[in-house]
Order: sequence, then structure tokens, then C-alpha cells
Amino acid sequence: MIWVRRAFAAPLTLLLIVVLFVVVTVTQVNDTVVNPKFYNDRMTEADVYNFVYDDVVPAALDEVEDGGSMDMPIDLSDIESEIILIVKTIFPPVWMQAQFESLTGTLIPYFVGDSDHFTFTLWLKDRLGLAGDAIKAEILYGDAFTDVYNDLISYAAAELHDSLDELPPSVTITEPMLEDSLRSVVPEGWLAAQIASAMDSLIAYVTKDASHFTISLPFAELYTDADLLLLLGAGNEAYLDEAWDWIEGELTFTDADLMNELDADDEETLQDVRNWIATGYTVTEADLREAMADDGNIEGFDSARRWIHTGRSLLWLMWILPVVLIAGIGFLGGRSWKGRIAWALGTFLFAAVVVLVVTMLLYSNVGKPRIVELMFDVNSYQGVAQVLAGKGNELIQNSIDSFIDGMRMKTVYVIIASGVGLMGVAAWYLVDLSRRRSGRRPVGPMDVSQLSS
Repeated sequence: MIWVRRAFAAPLTLLLIVVLFVVVTVTQVNDTVVNPKFYNDRMTEADVYNFVYDDVVPAALDEVEDGGSMDMPIDLSDIESEIILIVKTIFPPVWMQAQFESLTGTLIPYFVGDSDHFTFTLWLKDRLGLAGDAIKAEILYGDAFTDVYNDLISYAAAELHDSLDELPPSVTITEPMLEDSLRSVVPEGWLAAQIASAMDSLIAYVTKDASHFTISLPFAELYTDADLLLLLGAGNEAYLDEAWDWIEGELTFTDADLMNELDADDEETLQDVRNWIATGYTVTEADLREAMADDGNIEGFDSARRWIHTGRSLLWLMWILPVVLIAGIGFLGGRSWKGRIAWALGTFLFAAVVVLVVTMLLYSNVGKPRIVELMFDVNSYQGVAQVLAGKGNELIQNSIDSFIDGMRMKTVYVIIASGVGLMGVAAWYLVDLSRRRSGRRPVGPMDVSQLSS
């Protein structure tokens, strides 16, 4: 009769293996995919916050230097280390980590139905204040400004030369002559102060602390008649007034000039950016739902949120099924309580080992080849995109490895718990066997009464 019962335990054992695999997988999904901590830990593990300064910013600077569409008046390679330090000062690792973790902690509970509302605000106004101070400290009033000065003087000479009207035959002003003149007249400290003033004006405009900005290099305040006559050459004193009109035109750029270069859409975008910087960039569930409503996905999204929330709240019930199965197997396989517990724990141990082996085999033979398909082809990208693709591959690999490690550890915990339980049952057997061999048995209430009589 006992063998018939044990024969019925075999299919239950197979069912237990399947159920345990499903329960462990679903539990791991709950602990990772819908858990903000999982994403936060992966970002820290991949050292993403330092990766921005160590790799992304240098790659971006190289991309600009190597033929980007931007016409840069200065050689960024001369001040690359200062720029990286400035970026790190404006957006330090602890700040970026706080923003990311605030974002995941805000969005994920909404996506999984744990909350019906969310608000995330990115504050940038204080960052621009730090930017101004950092640029002044590291570049304008630092050793790096000598290189910047040389580049800007060359740039200003080219711009002034392009603005020259047609000269009389007796006047010859070349670009090198203009550059030499500017170097002799314009001190480094003066130019640094002008740039600092222009930067303060621009930051005040962007943060909406001011309605206008002016960027100018008023070289006229530095020149004298003697400087201009030296530039015009001997015998050209009659053209001094024209030279003053030309030099007083200065290099100036204002918010009005900016607006003239923007179309209506670009102007609207600029004003939106100024508002976001001044008051914070805020995203709510209303913004998300409005964007999704345009694609007609809002109903399916809400349904998924409800199902995920319900499933997560009832997740603990899933573990009841393995418990019921091992209890049934124990009663079918054992005669005594010790035998039933041993059968239950032994089967649970066996099922956990099978799940562990199957998980590792599936990952090695099926999972890893699929991971390769998810990876970015780094060689198909260049510059910043290539750097980001490499780090993206690292994050993908780390995330999947972490997921599989979590499943492995859960099954290992089941193996350990079952093994400890079986050792307890074995100790129980040994104690009973020792008592039987020694002819002793536990003293009960009847034995005590007989001894007293």
C-alpha cells in the first residue's frame, strides 16, 4: 500500500518542480523589474555617475573638436581637464544619483499600480549658478585662461577683419596686423572680466532673473588715437574717424539678435526652456497619460497597472502551492511523522536542486545567446554614441546576471533550509534509535506515578 502511495507522489514531485520554478521566477521579477532598488543598484554597480566624467564628457569634447557642426572660437582640448572639472562641479555624482533614484522611486510605483499619481521635478536653476562660479574659478581666473585668451584674440581679429569696409588704397589692415594690435591693447584680465560679465548676463536671462542679455567686447574703450594710427599706417591720419567708427562697432550679441535668428517654433522652445530652468521641469501622471492617449494605449496601460498591482499583492499566496504540494508528498511517502517530514523536505530539496540546475542550463544555453542579440553593436557607433553603447551593454549584462543570481540564491536558500530540516529529522532518527538500543524510553506521566508508588 505504501508503494502505491509513493507512486502517486512522483507526479506531484514533477509538478512541484514546475511550480517552484514559476514561483521563484515570478518572485525574482517582483524583486527586480518592478523594484526601484534594482535599477539604482545597477547604476551604482556600473559606476555610471563617474562614467559621465571619465568617458562621456571627454568623448563629447572630442566630437566637437573633430569636426562637429559648432564653430568653436577656442580649442577645447587645451582646457579639457578644466571643463570636466566644471561639469563635475555642476552635476556631481551624488546629485546625479539623487535625481535618478528620485525618478525611479517616483515613476515605478505608478507603473506598477502602487500609486495613482506622481510628480517629478528637476531643479536646474541652482545648477546654472554653480556653472557660473565654476567657469570663473577654473577658467576665467585660472591658469587655463592664457590659452583661451590666445584663441579669443585670434577669433576677434578674424571677426573684426570680416567687418571691415572697403579700405582706401593707401590703407592695408590684415588679419595678423589686427591680431597683433589686439594683443598689444587688450589685457588678459580685461577680457576675462568682460566674459564674466557677459556670462552673468546670459545666466540671468536664461534663469528669467532678467528679461534681456548683452554679450559684448567693447574694444573701443581700450584703444587710443595712437593705437589706431599705428594700425592705419603712416600718412593715413585722415582716416582716423572712420577707424573709430569701425572699432566702436565692437563685437556685440543681444537677446534681440538671438530672437532674429530663431523661427517661431524655436522661440517658443527657448521660452519653455527658460520657464523649466526658472521654476523646475515638472512631469506628472497627467503629462504621461496625455502623451499615451495620443497613441490610444491608455486603457491597456491602466489594465496592466491593475493586474500588476493585484498580482504583487497576492504574490505571497503563490508560495502556498509548493507548501501544499510538499505536505501532500510527505503524507503520501511517509508512515510516521518523521517519515512524512523527511519525504516533504527531501522532495523540496530535490526540486530546488533541479530548479537550480535547470536555471543555470537555460541561462548558459538559451539566455546568453539571446543576450548577444540584445547588445548594441558598438562598432556601428561613433563618438559619444559609441561610449554610451558600450556602457549600455554593460548595464544589460549586469542586469541579467543580477536577475539570474537572484533566482540562484533563492533556490540555494530553499536547498539550505531543506537540508537543515533534513539534518534535524536525521538527528531525530538517531536519538530515537539510540534510545531503542539502550532500552530507554522517555519517562511519561504514568512512569512517574509508578515510581512514586
